[in-house]
Amino acid sequence: MSLPDTYKGLLGCRTEPMDIKLTELFMKLFMAEMDPAFEAAVMKEKEAGRLPDGAKILLGRLNWYGIRPNMALTLLITGICDSPGKVITWAFTLAMIAKKYNVPVLKISLLTNCFPDGFPVASEYERIWQEQKIGGGNQLDDGGNWPDFNWYDVWEDITVQEFATILRRDHRVVIEVLMQMGIVADPAFKMKTDHINQFRDLWKKKIQINPKKDKAA
Repeated sequence: MSLPDTYKGLLGCRTEPMDIKLTELFMKLFMAEMDPAFEAAVMKEKEAGRLPDGAKILLGRLNWYGIRPNMALTLLITGICDSPGKVITWAFTLAMIAKKYNVPVLKISLLTNCFPDGFPVASEYERIWQEQKIGGGNQLDDGGNWPDFNWYDVWEDITVQEFATILRRDHRVVIEVLMQMGIVADPAFKMKTDHINQFRDLWKKKIQINPKKDKAA
């Protein structure tokens, strides 16, 4: 089973203006978004494993596709959601926004373009969640139902680990293929667009990777 092409997550659903509490949170994080020190501080909390569970779910899902919500947006979505189901619905919605604007990094300022009049009313979350239940299962849990991305022409000057994240492969596997390309690589190696395009072309030719090594990685 799969989601219909018309399923866009929360995009286009009925919204309502923010209440005072959410407005305060929104403005605080919107201003913080412009402060590099804030991003760095929250990233340290992330690395230490101290982010809220909702933030971990959101970042984990979007990480599958190489999509990066900044920390301000991550905390805003976490503040909006009171259940894992809502977080997953928002993750899919943010993936749709990333595809629409063809950007791998998402910010609150971009979110406001898609939700100019406020955020979804409570009943819309339940409706959208029920719509993705096809054949008795949660289709949002199936990565095959998520938007298909190709960031190869978007990313520039990324590390092997970051590129491996986009492919959802261990960076050691990516290094193995890069070495087959004749590029001397280590995890800190900076990849340029031409490297990425070469990798894509060779990947399409189905370079064989040792399945045992891949599984163990």
